Amino acid sequence: MIRSLWSAASGMKAQQQQVDNISNNLANVNTVGYKKSTASFTDLFYANLNRQDTVQLGHGVKMSSSLRDFSHGPLRQTDLGTDLALEGNGFFRVALPDGQTAYTRDGSFKIDNSGRLVTTQGYYVLDHSGRQITVDDTLTVSEDGTIQIFRDGQAQTQGILSLATFTNPEGLEAIGSNLYVSSGAEGTTSLGTPGQTGFASIRQGFLEDSNVSLVEELTELMAAQRAYELASKSLQSADEMMAITNNLRR
Repeated sequence: MIRSLWSAASGMKAQQQQVDNISNNLANVNTVGYKKSTASFTDLFYANLNRQDTVQLGHGVKMSSSLRDFSHGPLRQTDLGTDLALEGNGFFRVALPDGQTAYTRDGSFKIDNSGRLVTTQGYYVLDHSGRQITVDDTLTVSEDGTIQIFRDGQAQTQGILSLATFTNPEGLEAIGSNLYVSSGAEGTTSLGTPGQTGFASIRQGFLEDSNVSLVEELTELMAAQRAYELASKSLQSADEMMAITNNLRR
């Protein structure tokens, strides 16, 4: 009887984690460049009830992983020169204060007070040489990532954006603010520039919206709620059966 209590409780815990995951996706439905996460579950170990191993009873379920879905979100036109969207595979490269390189699909960049192209958190966007990029309000960014500014009617090239692709992007570690860092599980890292084979092209004046689908998330939410309710009923039934057993009289 105790086994049924723990199995039901594990089901409730797993569905609560599923609801937490869905809630986070829904909260970020309007977050630029956000990639939804999908929870995966696995059954727990089994107990053999006889020597022939013909009767086995499980011990419930647990959440095994939460994987990012890096499918592309829709592009939204903003007409801002510092808004850049990736049309295809790849991530922008960003320099963190500790010297580590981070990766993002969020192209809502700004110009800081030093004239550098930065993320909304103030982290420097890197060019193909790994350097910071100096720009001003006249900047233009071509599809191949070439950044130019205009002074005295003359175009000056300020750098070419750097992109990174991974054989297993789901292995990247999310650190918040739409940024990812290497975890060692992302596979082979390839660096290149926009428009090269296997790398996205740049769309200036556009942003990539979240790839969260409200209909899909709400459907998953209702399914998780029903599963949680059924697991709670199993827990209640097991408790009632134990109460009956405890009240038996000789």
